[in-house]
Amino acid sequence: MGLHPTWKTLPLVTEAALFASLIDSGIPRDLEVHGDDAGQFNVFVRLLCRILSDETTRQAIEQVRGEIWDLYRGLQEYKLAPSENLKSFLQQGFDNLFSKKKTTGPTLNNQLAKTYAKKDVLLRVSERPETPLHNNGTETDARETVVKRKVSRGTRSGESQKYRGILL
Repeated sequence: MGLHPTWKTLPLVTEAALFASLIDSGIPRDLEVHGDDAGQFNVFVRLLCRILSDETTRQAIEQVRGEIWDLYRGLQEYKLAPSENLKSFLQQGFDNLFSKKKTTGPTLNNQLAKTYAKKDVLLRVSERPETPLHNNGTETDARETVVKRKVSRGTRSGESQKYRGILL
């Protein structure tokens, strides 16, 4: 009779198989993986991300951060009193900040371009003022449930899943 993975060991076996597959494909065991403090980056040689910059780059980041907050405040105003003039102003401000602005930091410029690519979604409020500007409340509400699910590695049976669904 072969070993039957339990609900606890299956994720570990899957991770081990993926890790072995990467090594077999030529990925070195001492590969440095940069990431935030999230658990999925606990592979190979882990390095936490850090922002290394000179004073000029730091100032550019601070300036961009201020402009983003200005844009956000403008979107809040638009939600309260939508107008075509404000809509045009905000769209132009978004374009100037995320498409036309060039800083001395290539990483910052790359992030600005990546954000610009999401313009339609990020400015959805200009088409639908009832759209929330953030989902912080939803994230906070779901956090406790996600943590419990990760710690317990999910439900063990259909019955457990049914009761957890009822409680949620």
